[in-house]
Amino acid sequence: MLFHAVWATFTLVRRNRNLEQTFHRFSTVVWLVWLVPYIIGMFVGIPFIALSDSATVGISVGIVAVIALALAWSSKRKASAA
Repeated sequence: MLFHAVWATFTLVRRNRNLEQTFHRFSTVVWLVWLVPYIIGMFVGIPFIALSDSATVGISVGIVAVIALALAWSSKRKASAA
């Protein structure tokens, strides 16, 4: 998180378009990686959902993969429209 915050500050100060695009891609990856344990915690915290550990991790990774594909598809559509 510290690395991410320092890079964000550096990017804001520099105002370089290429650096901003790289940062946004990196930030999206960081957010997607963080989302996996968040979703795992959500499933573990819901008492009436009784899943094994591996099923919980698999479902969480699957949900994040779908979100990542949706973001990639949306980005590709915006790029082709411009």
